[in-house]
Amino acid sequence: MVDVEVRSFGAQPIVVAPRSVDPSEVSSAIVPALDAVWQFVRAEGLETGHNVAIYQAAGDGQLAAWFGVEVTSPFEGTCSINCSYLPMGKAAVAVHKGPYDRIGATNQAIRAWCAEQGLALSGTSFEIYGDWTEDPDELETTIAYQLA
Repeated sequence: MVDVEVRSFGAQPIVVAPRSVDPSEVSSAIVPALDAVWQFVRAEGLETGHNVAIYQAAGDGQLAAWFGVEVTSPFEGTCSINCSYLPMGKAAVAVHKGPYDRIGATNQAIRAWCAEQGLALSGTSFEIYGDWTEDPDELETTIAYQLA
């Protein structure tokens, strides 16, 4: 059973590497993108929070994706690394506990819950990855679907 709730999100600045990816290639695209983001963050001395991923469906079956990390304040980006923000406003949210390869079930549960509640989705979702642990069963990922 997945507990879903509606939560409001404010203007949280993030460092991101934007990508266009096939949904089946997200897991192979995220690590190189985050590596680039972390290289930038370290070089700039930015104060960070958790890793994030934002997804928006594109018309050609691809996903527009932004892989990055929370930071404490806005900054000047580069051609490949941008200052952005987590999607603001209300979102349907659940916390996935366990391995990343099982996140799909939590995503499905959130979408089903929204349909049952009559809540329309904006088409944008995001994930906030909790603190790293070597035990995959202890990983926590906050998954949010922005409401329309």
